[in-house]
Amino acid sequence: MFSPEIEAALEATLVVANELLGDELLTAVLFGDLAGGYFQVGESTVDLLLLTKGEPPWQELREAYRPVWQQHGPHLRRAPLVASQASWQRYAFLKPHFVYQVENTGQILQGTLPVTGVVNDQLLAYGELCCRARDASASLAPGLLHPEARANAQQNLRGLARQLGSAPLNAQSDVALLALVQTRLNLMADALGLAEPDLPEQPDAPPPLPALLAIYEKVDQLMLIMPDLDADTLTSIDWPEVAERVAADYGSLHLCTPRQLQAALQYYSPISLKLRHYDHAWGIDFLADLPVEMRLVFLEAARTPAQIQLEALPSAYLAATDEELGKLVHDFQNRLLNVQLQHELFQRLLKIDRALPDQPLLRREYTFPERVASTMYHLNWWADHYLSLATQAAQNESP
Repeated sequence: MFSPEIEAALEATLVVANELLGDELLTAVLFGDLAGGYFQVGESTVDLLLLTKGEPPWQELREAYRPVWQQHGPHLRRAPLVASQASWQRYAFLKPHFVYQVENTGQILQGTLPVTGVVNDQLLAYGELCCRARDASASLAPGLLHPEARANAQQNLRGLARQLGSAPLNAQSDVALLALVQTRLNLMADALGLAEPDLPEQPDAPPPLPALLAIYEKVDQLMLIMPDLDADTLTSIDWPEVAERVAADYGSLHLCTPRQLQAALQYYSPISLKLRHYDHAWGIDFLADLPVEMRLVFLEAARTPAQIQLEALPSAYLAATDEELGKLVHDFQNRLLNVQLQHELFQRLLKIDRALPDQPLLRREYTFPERVASTMYHLNWWADHYLSLATQAAQNESP
């Protein structure tokens, strides 16, 4: 099923994991493109999850895994995710569609997956896909993006199209890929019974975008809301001309339909809705009367540190060279700082009580392994804290 190179990389990874973790290793499971049968050489990552009984020994694991990554990294393209059973169980509440996918479509290489009792939240899953499609649509105006952001947008668009199409991609244009994504999203929304928002009289739109319904702004992002983003609509628009018109004022351009806009912010990213991150600049305001559940606000707040702890930091730490460790730790502690700053914002705007972890975050005077362990502790604490607030909010909001 796997190429010889990937087979060797997975075998080497499991040898290291078993030698170091022993009985602490619960399971090793593949997910994503490789498990789904739409792996694309040179683009897809090999997504492997290692679950442990307790907190993984991060430094020892990194030291043992480094030779594997040095030899097999070009074929894997991503180091494994490593998580404790407790973190995985919590993730079933915070990102249930991800856990559901791993449990139901993953390929177990060793051990057994712990039973989480996860129930797939299809609205949450659809909302996340809408967020990803909105972000990836920036690839239609690459001239607005700096090189790294441009590459990320195109990579994300291709990954999303591959996932939704369940097949490797040919050399399609970004417009064709976004049209494919939009077709799949529309089918999903129809299956979920999500109706298109009512449209009052359509505003007079500027000539390059005759079907434009609304414009929203978020910092230097410009979001265009259009009734349909099918292939005919997308190919009929001169995107370089649109980008040129807005280049002086914006750093990226994004596309969304009204239904996708509402689902993205209502189900997956309600903090942006609650704190009014998007300024309505023109046309119909599709967010004006959209309700916000505080339960979902706190679930998103919990999901952010949990996602860093489970999906981002472990694989980045295992793959980093010694020379890259300083920047890596600095970057992830900055992401943790954003979590803390958001809490201060919640205190002022949402009137929640002040809360802080019971241990200080270790800074520059400590070793990199100590700082990584401290960062993991804080991420775990914030995820637990916000999950408890979400539980309280659910009780308060229940009829």
